[in-house]
Amino acid sequence: MRAYLAGSLNLAQAEAVLGLVEAQTDGARRQASLGLSGALGARVTRVAAGLIRALAAIQAMLDYPEEGVPDEDRAEPLAQAQAELETLLASARAGQVSTRGARLALIGRPNAGKSSLLNALVGFERSIVTPTPGTTRDYLEAGLELAGVPVTLVDTAGLRETLDEIEAAGVRQARALAEAADLVLVLEDGSAPREDLPIDVAGTPARVIRLCTKADLPAAWTDAELLDVSAVTGAGLPQLRESVRAALLGDAARGEAWLTTERQADAARRALGHVRAAQTLPDDLAGYELEEALRALAEITGQDVQEDVVDAVFRNFCVGK
Repeated sequence: MRAYLAGSLNLAQAEAVLGLVEAQTDGARRQASLGLSGALGARVTRVAAGLIRALAAIQAMLDYPEEGVPDEDRAEPLAQAQAELETLLASARAGQVSTRGARLALIGRPNAGKSSLLNALVGFERSIVTPTPGTTRDYLEAGLELAGVPVTLVDTAGLRETLDEIEAAGVRQARALAEAADLVLVLEDGSAPREDLPIDVAGTPARVIRLCTKADLPAAWTDAELLDVSAVTGAGLPQLRESVRAALLGDAARGEAWLTTERQADAARRALGHVRAAQTLPDDLAGYELEEALRALAEITGQDVQEDVVDAVFRNFCVGK
């Protein structure tokens, strides 16, 4: 905090220090190092420079309307700033996932291969596997690094209608876990006749990857939209890891610093909202929106931020680390 108050670090760099301390994977450490180097501040400064150019053009139009300042002096910097902010915000999910990790729920009918897949991904027998349907009645968690992201795999009870009170409770729990997960892996047994799941997967808020399991056995059906995997031979697991990486990290640039906290993401969202509004308003109102956008961007680096926000950031640090 003393370094921040003395101007040796901006607020984003200070948050990167905490990110470096808490990083669980090489990807998280790499992002924290980029943030500590000032890369995020440089991205924000680049966006702010474009807004300042647009604001200067708007002010010139207001002060000297007879000079006829070209519209592109305002429109081009605003369009570029909007695009850069949208790209920056696209990194927010990736940044937060790489920092805090992600929960992946494995769901499917009994004997769909959920426990076998979990064991194959973690590399040891974490979950009991038997040919008897309904073995998993409670959920089971296993942590690992998957595609550079700290992940908690959650093996859930098989989804089916049942009169068994304990198994029914597990099914309800599986539905709730799917709703709360960052990513849902939906497993269907490709070696058995296909049955619809008793759950609307498309209705879950999380992203979904659909898998056809037991690819080492003769296929009872095929579906080109599903990824074929085998927990026995390992077929399809590299593609699954890449699909998980794409679903969790999206198209965020690998070589640039990401937004890694909700505070940073919130400031960037407000800045983007003001920039979009500025493109549809008269010059005087557009100028006000751009000033608000610049204030929001300044919050990311701590150039214009309230004292209670600063206190909240440094409250997360622990003496002794």
